[in-house]
Parts: sequence; C-alpha cells; structure tokens
Amino acid sequence: MPAWDHLRELTTRFDHRTSTSGNERAASVWIEERLRGWGYEVLRHPFRAPRETLYTGPPVVGLAVFVLALAAERVPAAWGWAAFAGSLVALVPLMGELLGSGPNLDRVLPLRPSQSVEAIRPALGEARRTLVITAHYDTQRASLLFAPGFAPFVRPFLTLGYAALLGTPLAMLLRLLLPGAGWVRVVLGVLLALLAITMGFLLICKATARDINGANDNGSGTAVALALAERMAGAGRPEGAKAGKAGASGAEEERDAAIPVPAEVEVRFLFTGCEEVGLRGMAAWMDGRGRSLPPGSPFVNLDNLGGGILRYQMAEGMLVPFPSDRTLVEQAAEVAREMEAERGRTVLTAWSPLHYLPTDGLIPLRRGFPTLTFIGRDEAGQIPNYHWTSDTLSGLGPDHLDEVEEAVARFVGRLLARAVTGPRSSPGPLPPPGRARSRPRAGSPPGRR
Repeated sequence: MPAWDHLRELTTRFDHRTSTSGNERAASVWIEERLRGWGYEVLRHPFRAPRETLYTGPPVVGLAVFVLALAAERVPAAWGWAAFAGSLVALVPLMGELLGSGPNLDRVLPLRPSQSVEAIRPALGEARRTLVITAHYDTQRASLLFAPGFAPFVRPFLTLGYAALLGTPLAMLLRLLLPGAGWVRVVLGVLLALLAITMGFLLICKATARDINGANDNGSGTAVALALAERMAGAGRPEGAKAGKAGASGAEEERDAAIPVPAEVEVRFLFTGCEEVGLRGMAAWMDGRGRSLPPGSPFVNLDNLGGGILRYQMAEGMLVPFPSDRTLVEQAAEVAREMEAERGRTVLTAWSPLHYLPTDGLIPLRRGFPTLTFIGRDEAGQIPNYHWTSDTLSGLGPDHLDEVEEAVARFVGRLLARAVTGPRSSPGPLPPPGRARSRPRAGSPPGRR
C-alpha cells in the first residue's frame, strides 16, 4: 500500500491528533493495529508531557523574569542580587527546551498522559546493526503565530522574545554593577516592554489556538514510515507475486517492491507522540528503550514530507546548530544525484538553515547517534501550511508523496545494504528494487521465515 493510502485513512479517521489528546491516543492504537497486522512486534511506551510548551512555557518563564526584574528595582541591593539569581534559575528549564537537553519545562507545567509506538523487525541472525526510522504522529494547534501572513515574521518574533528573556537578567546584572548608569535603566525598560509584548502575544495565541488535521505535519511522515514498514515486512504485495503489477510503470514497481533487510540488521520503527511539545516522545523513548541501542545506530527522521521540495537537513537545533551525520548526508547526496539524473529535475536536496522549532532528530543527534532528518520545504524555505488550518489532505498530492516515498526508500535501502559493514564503509551497490532475499509472509512476524 503506498504512503498516500495510509495518509488518506489517517487523516479521514482523525480530524486532529493534538498532543496528549484522546485523538492522539486513538491514532496510536490505529498505528499499532497496522503494524501488528504486518507481523511486527509492537510496543507501546507511555509517558507524561505538558499539553503544550510553545504557547505556555515562555510566558510562564517570562512572567517570573518580569516580576523579579521589577522587584530588583524596588529592593535593597542584597535582595537585588537574589532576584538576579532567581531570574537565572527561572531560565534553566527554558534553556533545556532550546538546547534539547537538561532540565526542561516539565518541572513547571502540568503533565498529561501520552504515548509512542515502537515496531521491531528483529534480525534473522546475530544483530550487528540497528536502524531506527522515526516519525511523529501528533499535531500542533494553529494560532495567530502561524497564520500565513505572519509566516515571514515567526523567526524574528521568536528571536525577539527569546532575546528579551535572555537579555533581561543581563540588564539586571548591569543595574547591580552600575547603579548610576541611566542608559542601563533605559535598556532594562525596553527589554521588559518587549518581554510583555511577546509573551502576551503567545498567551493570546494559546487562548485562540485550534486543533488541525495535520495531513502534512506529520501525517505525511507517519504515512511514509508506515509504507516503509509494510515493505520491509514483505507485505507490500502478495507472497509469490512478481515485482510490480501487470502493466505497472517502473516507478510503481519500485514503489511497491519489498525493501530487503540484511539478516544481521534489526530495524525499529518509532512513531512518537508529543513531538510538538518539545520532542517529549523521542526524549522519553531515548531515556528508556533507547538506552539499549548499540552505539552508532543510525536514525532516519521523517517530518513534513507532503509539500515543497524534499530536503535532508544538514543540522538540527534552534539556537546552536548540531551537524547531521556526515556519512548519512553523503548517502543522501548520492540518492539526490541519481534521481536528478533519472528525472532531469531536482527531487531531493540539502537544507542548511536552522528551523525556528526543532525536529525529533535533535534528541538522538545530541546523544551521539548518527541522525538525518528528511523534511519538505518550498523554494522560500517554508514548510507548506505549517501549523495552520489549511494543513489538510486537499493541500497534498499522491504523485508527490509517491516520489518522496521512493526517494526515502532508496536512501533506506542503501543504508541497509551498507549497514552490515558499518556506517563508514566504502559504498556498495544499491540492491535492485524488487529483488530481495526471502522475506516474511504477510501477516507473519518480521524476521521469521
């Protein structure tokens, strides 16, 4: 079944999959049932997370910093130093969110239940390598922050807000060190005004936010991951059928072909909840099951694949860029060159600028695992219909998603073919699509003959 069919059913069954909602839980059950139907060993990983961090976390921290800054202006110097120290403490959970590690906003926001879903295709022999393919299935809520007309200003707005949050304690320190400097008082006043405006706007966004369908973000990534899982399980076509269908085009044959998995390789598919809430699902999994991963296990993260041009991200992060794995980048570049030569146009290309919000790829990358994220962006670098009510199936097309599935499947196939010799091995040939070793029957456990 192509990714488009998975996407159509997902978006039809669930009008939204908002983080920590009942729909998110129901969608996780739907994903589990599909994976079990293909014979995967499926595990559910419950965890707790805030309902949202973007609209709530910065205002909560901002309010604390704002109050402490005002208090420092009205108390003796000794208490002013205490207020300054308090402002630094208040920033700790927010910095944990921005950097993807350390204490985060879970310490100050109420928590609700969520879950991730893991499907395991065990190695047929002794497992020498593990490949993890990830996609989040939850959705963000639309607000004025992501209105189409405001899209060019989202990054400047967030930069301004975070600058006010981080700059206010610095101005407090200067006030303590230079109590007679009038310019410092002016700077502090400007920062507090910016803080009030930006944090107030986020609270308005929180109050007016609406659930969205999330066909692109990230129904598309979820659908492509499901299509890959089906093809690796050998359920891409009936047992004994020849590659492709009678009269099918070469592209259809490649799309429908099973993806061969070397006997020494274990594959895990991870569908994370609460990615839209500071990557909580991925972080919880890495703190649990992820601890058992062999060192060097590669991660392939799929996010927002339904629109724009398919890109592979050269780095992850928000404030600080963390480079993607060089070997994975080189392999993606090989696939990009091949597909451009075949089709006479760009199908896949690199993307370097950081996004103003991180992807799930940040967590494993920060923990030392080779990671590469695939994401769709238009020519202006924007994610189509990003976090907006127009993110529905009608804004996407099956032909584009078929091409994306083919590109990602080709990359994953190459990664699997080289996995048995390690991530830094010399290039080997890409197995012809549709030609594979014997594979599991549809409905039987993957990895069992």
